[in-house]
Amino acid sequence: MESYESLKITRYPVESTKAINVKLVGSSTDESIYPNIESNNVDRRFKKVCGCPTILIVDDQFINRFIIKQFCSKYGIASDEAEDGEQAVAKATAAASRHCCDGFELALMDLNMPVLGGVEASRQIMDLKLSRRVNQSLKIVAVTAFPSKTEKQK
Repeated sequence: MESYESLKITRYPVESTKAINVKLVGSSTDESIYPNIESNNVDRRFKKVCGCPTILIVDDQFINRFIIKQFCSKYGIASDEAEDGEQAVAKATAAASRHCCDGFELALMDLNMPVLGGVEASRQIMDLKLSRRVNQSLKIVAVTAFPSKTEKQK
């Protein structure tokens, strides 16, 4: 386990295994790729009465956003997408200004993106949390395939 003090991030290493085998051929989905979780067992923070998205998926790769969005849909969790860190910061801020709810509960953030990378976007969102301009309970999880040594140091 590694800790990133500047952002108060704790990194839990994951073994490199085939945890989920995603079937993307055709329009059918393989139910066996999803963990055995029923939609009604999902934490209520992720199922808002107003129907607003609770998870922000931030990745410059369409296929990654697609897979995560499908997973969220399977469990009835509304999500929104951003293609880069700049869009993520804007969407997190806009979501917090809604009158029906507090905004996103979770952001799944890629680290390597054009315009504004995930680490810098996370810093900006954390600054906005300090000034109470985004949801105070918003958690950011880094989702990346190939972290570089520089990213690990950040």
